[in-house]
Amino acid sequence: GYWLAIYEGIAVPEHFFFKKGIKGYNVADYTSPHLLPPGIAAIVAFGFGVMGAVMGMAQVWFIGPIGKHIGNPAYGGDVGFPLAFAFAFVSYLGLRTVEKRRFGR
Repeated sequence: GYWLAIYEGIAVPEHFFFKKGIKGYNVADYTSPHLLPPGIAAIVAFGFGVMGAVMGMAQVWFIGPIGKHIGNPAYGGDVGFPLAFAFAFVSYLGLRTVEKRRFGR
């Protein structure tokens, strides 16, 4: 389920900060790839989200370095979901801003 936090960490800032709500979506653009963002920011932010999930997870088979410091020291505490969201959200905000300046879309 960590992927859902990463997905929302990318979709939420795109919707509220870059599209500025429902009115920012132009359906006609979806048939013209040259009008769509290249997606570099989303791919890199996804990687940052995976990094956050791994660092905060506390599963039977793996306990991340941040997860070890949360909760019971023997088992850790699973904070991978909120960390995945936070890492993806923050990185996407910065990367998408750069992507918009560079590509203009």
